[in-house]
Amino acid sequence: MTRLTLYDIALRFREPLVTAAGTYPERRSVIVALEIDGVTGWGEAATMPSGAWGSIDEVWDQLAENRPIDVGPASAALQAARADCEARIAGLSLWRHLGASGLGGPARVTFGLHDSPETLVDAVQGVVNTGVTAVKIKIAPGRDLLQIAAVRTALPDLDISVDANGAYDSPDDPVFTGLDELGVGLIEQPLPPGNLTASAALRRSVEMAVCLDEAIRSTNDAAAAIAAGAADVLSLKIGRLGLAVSREILAMASDTGVGIKAGGTFDTAVGRHVILAFAGLPGVIDAEAGPPDAYLVDPPGRYPSIVEGLITPDPGPGMGDVISRDLLEQIAIRSLEVGSV
Repeated sequence: MTRLTLYDIALRFREPLVTAAGTYPERRSVIVALEIDGVTGWGEAATMPSGAWGSIDEVWDQLAENRPIDVGPASAALQAARADCEARIAGLSLWRHLGASGLGGPARVTFGLHDSPETLVDAVQGVVNTGVTAVKIKIAPGRDLLQIAAVRTALPDLDISVDANGAYDSPDDPVFTGLDELGVGLIEQPLPPGNLTASAALRRSVEMAVCLDEAIRSTNDAAAAIAAGAADVLSLKIGRLGLAVSREILAMASDTGVGIKAGGTFDTAVGRHVILAFAGLPGVIDAEAGPPDAYLVDPPGRYPSIVEGLITPDPGPGMGDVISRDLLEQIAIRSLEVGSV
């Protein structure tokens, strides 16, 4: 017997998330419990307030009506839950079920846009005090070099990457040289997603790795980016692309020299466990595997501790004892038993 149960939860950010699309105090997730013959696997459909990749209601309806689109949060959540369930039935950890090493990844934490360099430094210092050694900081014109310079001055050994969300127009913008000089290791989606030629030109002119994110919504997008020489790294949001497409892109990139980053979407522990398991696959060179309590207030679920800047996945089975139905019933805005799927 196979049974699907959905839990819609609201999660407050520790500080409002500011992006090019707006300012958001909270986000929503649908946690899915997929039960097969009495064994439950977990998945998360993490939606963003901007509605990118689907609103909470769209994702809820897709899952409730058992009609998820091929690529998107609903499909990704079901794939993760099925993989977790299969791993538990087999008595294996999720990472071993996926064929990964179990080494995990860096506890990289993402920060939204800040107007003040001082407030950004305070926020970053707060997570560094918990053992985090790698961060990703969102940037935009007017909120870039001064902020990154302040963080670099305060934390000279910190592993810093930045995320522009396509906010810059030209590969000749002097901001990119400035970021190089500040020791930024990677810039994510520096230019609009459709301009692979400009991305390739930027890649030739800077030392930091050029990473594409919004430009990668399918295997065809990944193939086009690789063929154009537009990226050193492809960021794969496992919670949006799903495990199947993410693994196809990983295999495609493996012989090209293009690295893969396992990207996050401000997930709960459920979504982070999937990223963490995927991070151990050959060819994955970075992961946004930072702990959920670094960016969410009282996030539900259990997540491994940081050890020397790294997060190591549980030995299993599946994701381990990550979350409970009782907790979800207490905090859910709505829940629904879909029945057999």
